[in-house]
Order: sequence, then C-alpha cells, then structure tokens
Amino acid sequence: MPANGQLEANKQLVLDFLRVTAEVLTPVFVVAEDDLVTTCFYLPQPEPGDPGKSYDYFSFSTYRVRGGKIAECWPGSHKYAPLQQPPDPAAGRDRATRPGHVGATDLEASKRLVRDFYARVFGALDPGAIRDFVADDYHQHAAHMPQGRSGLEEFVAALADSAPPAAGPAPAASLPEPDVLLAEGDIVVIAACLPQPEPDGSGASWPYYAYDAYRVKDGKLSEHWSGINKAAPPRHG
Repeated sequence: MPANGQLEANKQLVLDFLRVTAEVLTPVFVVAEDDLVTTCFYLPQPEPGDPGKSYDYFSFSTYRVRGGKIAECWPGSHKYAPLQQPPDPAAGRDRATRPGHVGATDLEASKRLVRDFYARVFGALDPGAIRDFVADDYHQHAAHMPQGRSGLEEFVAALADSAPPAAGPAPAASLPEPDVLLAEGDIVVIAACLPQPEPDGSGASWPYYAYDAYRVKDGKLSEHWSGINKAAPPRHG
C-alpha cells in the first residue's frame, strides 16, 4: 500500500487535472487507496418538472494513477443527461468533509460491511437486515431521500413490495461485483457498472457507473452520499 504521502500526491494530481480540464468546485471529499482516487462534488440539479427548484446531487469519478499519470477513469456521469453547473461557485463548500482517521481504521472490514449491506439488503430486498448494518441516526446527504434507519427500512420495504413475484423459490441474493471499491479512513466508495441501452433501438449499450459513498462509524453505516441522478435514474437489467 502506498505511503500516505503518495496518496496525497495522487489526490493532488487528480485535482490539478480537473482544474485544467474543467471548472471545478470545492470537492465534498477526495478518497484515495492504493492507486485509485475518487472525487465527489456537490452539484445541485434542476428538479425534474420544476426547473425553478433544485435537488441534491453528488457527482463522482474514480481515477487510476500510474507512474504519476492518470491511466484510467470510471465516470459517474450520465451520457444523455448532462449536468448543469451551479450558478454559485461556492455551492457545496459548506458540505466539504474529509475521511476521518480515528484509531486503526480497518479498511477491509469497512469495505466488507458495505458489500454485505448491498447483498443482504438490496440483493435480497430485506428491510429487516438493515439494522445489522445501519446506524439509527443514519444521515442521507440528499434531502429528497428518506432520513434515518427507519426511513431506509421503509424505502427498501416499498422496493420489495413493488418487485415482481418470484416464479419459484427465491434464488440466493447476488449483485454485480463492484467495479470500484475503495476506502480511506472512515469513508467507503462503491460503484457498479450498469450498462444502459442506447436510445436508438440498436441494442447497443453504454457503461454507466452507479456510485454510492458511506461513512462508517462504530461498525455501522452512518452517512450516505448518492450518485444517482434523479432526473435520469439508471435502468436495471
């Protein structure tokens, strides 16, 4: 694992790259592990159907750094729903945070917690499993998402109720292997590729990376940043 100085150098390389290629706001956070760096920016977007209002949106991208250069990128952007830059350059500055380094943070345990959470809660659509993974005062950083552990339980229960009935015995819960999974301090970032159909009916698809980030506290998920674009939610399957 690279020393902390190398991780900070990788972060700075990515931020310098973004300042050259685009107008960049203050990041909510930047997380680095090994040769990967994930950036998260707060970009409030117009509310679908009511452009006079906005909703909370967090834009993620992950980069692989090799030999002091950016070698790969996993963008969280939607090909057909371009993001609008907020009119206020200071938007999100008060949301900035950093990975907490409290004690000897076990990065592998934190990543395993997030993977198990996805498998048992969203793979099985089991709201009863949420209390094993999520703190009671669970905080969603997007205001339009349900707050607290109870809010998440209600959300997953609604998903389970709307899922089509199984034709036979329920299969073992399974989800795609994450394409991105990294942690620094108490923050874990996860993303899976959900290929989206091209709108021309050709049957072709394009890669969409669905991102989430969590803060882990006392072995439970305590905060959540969602990378799902409310105006263009990804299609599953």
